[in-house]
Amino acid sequence: MTLGSWRPSKPTLFAILMVASALTALLPSEWTACTHGVAQPLSPVTWAISAGCRSIGHSARRLMQPDPSPAELARLRQENERLARQVGQQQVTIAELERLLADLSGLRDQLADLRAEIIIARVLSGDAAPPRETLLIGKGSRHGVEVGDWVSAGVPPEALAAAETGRDWVLRQWLIGRISDVQPFTSRVQLATDPQFGTERATTAKALPDGSWQSAGRHCGLVGVGDGRMMIRQAVEDYLASGFTIVLIPLAHPRPTALAVGRITGAAVLDTGLHYDLTVEPWSDPRRLSYVFVLSLSN
Repeated sequence: MTLGSWRPSKPTLFAILMVASALTALLPSEWTACTHGVAQPLSPVTWAISAGCRSIGHSARRLMQPDPSPAELARLRQENERLARQVGQQQVTIAELERLLADLSGLRDQLADLRAEIIIARVLSGDAAPPRETLLIGKGSRHGVEVGDWVSAGVPPEALAAAETGRDWVLRQWLIGRISDVQPFTSRVQLATDPQFGTERATTAKALPDGSWQSAGRHCGLVGVGDGRMMIRQAVEDYLASGFTIVLIPLAHPRPTALAVGRITGAAVLDTGLHYDLTVEPWSDPRRLSYVFVLSLSN
C-alpha cells in the first residue's frame, strides 16, 4: 500500500481529532485568540437557526396546550369584570376621600375603617307578584340582618380567598337593593328595580382608558320603575352623552364607599329642554344570583 492511497479509518480519524482538540485546549489563550473571529461570519446563520428553533418550540407548546373550555372562558371573563369593578370603585372612593380631606378639617379621626359586618346569605326565591321585584334570602334578625341594610351580589363562602379583606370582596360586586323586611331566619331584599325603591344620593361615573372610574361629583335621584329597570328622573345633565354611564350609590358616612348599581342605557329630553330622564339597567340580573352579601353597616 502506497502512502498516497492510505486513508485513515473512522476510529483513527476520531482519535487524531480528539488528540488535536486536547492539545489546542492546553495552548495559551494568546496563541488561539486569532481564531475567535473565524466563526463570526456564521453568526447571522446561527441566529436565524436559533430564532427558528425558538419559534417552532413556542408553536409546538401552543399546539400541545389544550384550548380553554367555554366554562373556563366564562369564568375568566367574570373574574376580569369583578377586578375591573374593584379598580373602578376604589378609584371613586379615593376621589371622594380626597375631596373631603380638601374641604374639611379634623376628618382623620372619622375615616377609620367602616364598622360593618358582611353577612353571606343564600338566595331562596324571587317575588311571585309581577309588580314587586324582591328576593327572599336565608338570613334574618338572628344573624344580624336589619331593615335598611344594603345588599350586593355575593359569592359562595368557599369561593372567598382567606388572604383578602371583606372590603375587597364587596368592591368586586355590585348593589342589588336594600333589606325591606326581616324575620328571624329570612329577610326580603327590595331590588333597586322595584317601583317602591328610591334614593336621592346616586352618583354617576365614567370609565377612563386606564381602567379607573371618574366620578361626576353630583348627586341625583334614582328610582325603580319595574320590569328590571331603574331611572334617574330630571337629571340636569345628559350623562349618557357625556360618557358618565356608570351609576353608583354611596353606602354610608363618613367613609364614602360607593358601589355600582347599574349602567345608563337611554336618555329622554324633557319638555323644558334643561332636564333629562335617564334609563338605568342593573349591572347584571340579580335573579340569577345564588348568594348575596348583606352589608350590615350598623354593626
